[in-house]
Amino acid sequence: MKKIIIIIIGLMILSGCARKEITEKEFAVIWQEYLRREFEESFDEKQSIFQREKILTELLSGYKINLNEFKSFMKKNHNDKFKKIFTE
Repeated sequence: MKKIIIIIIGLMILSGCARKEITEKEFAVIWQEYLRREFEESFDEKQSIFQREKILTELLSGYKINLNEFKSFMKKNHNDKFKKIFTE
């Protein structure tokens, strides 16, 4: 039984199910891309929180980063930017 559990955990780690740490460099790239997309999509109107979150979700999928993990990272390390997207 222990061998099966170890194999399952190993497969999860190898398949990418393990949590990916977000680096400041990744954040900077994602943030710049987010700003570009938000500007393009909201040229004539202000985006809602839902619309901004949708842009970010689509962007993060390309980096295989979970939205909730990114939001936690933002809130902890870039609270001003977090507020810009999720509270205004």
